Amino acid sequence: MVGDKLGKIILTLAMLCGCTPDLKPVWNIVELHSNDQSENIFIKVQGNGIGSPERIVIVSRDSQKRIDKDRDIIFSSRQPIFYKQNIDTISVYTDTKASSGSSLSGKIQLQQVILTNPELMDMCDTYKSAGITIIR
Repeated sequence: MVGDKLGKIILTLAMLCGCTPDLKPVWNIVELHSNDQSENIFIKVQGNGIGSPERIVIVSRDSQKRIDKDRDIIFSSRQPIFYKQNIDTISVYTDTKASSGSSLSGKIQLQQVILTNPELMDMCDTYKSAGITIIR
C-alpha cells in the first residue's frame, strides 16, 4: 500500500520535472550471413524497457525494427535464448516454441531446440565453451 503511493508520488514528480522514462521498445539486431555470403538473416531482440523481463526474439529476413507475424519467426520468453550458426543452419535454444512461423525459405535454415528448465540452466553455464551465443 505504501509502496503504491510512493510510486505514484515519484512518477508524478518525474513527470512534473520532465523526466519521464522512455517507454519505447529497445531493439538489438544481429546480422548473420549464409556460408557463401549470398543471404542474410537477422536476429532481432525487442526489449520492452524497465520492469519487463520478457523479451521478444524475432528471426527475420529484414533488419527493420518491426515484427511481421506472417513472415518472421517469433520467440517470447522470460528465460535466456541462445543461438549457434553451423554453416547455413541456425539453431535456436529456448524454453518455448516459436509462437509464429516455423521455417525460413532460402539457404539459411532454422532449427528450434526446446530445452527443459534444467537444460536451460546448464546452457547458461556452458554456452561459451560450446560456441553458442546468448541473445541479448
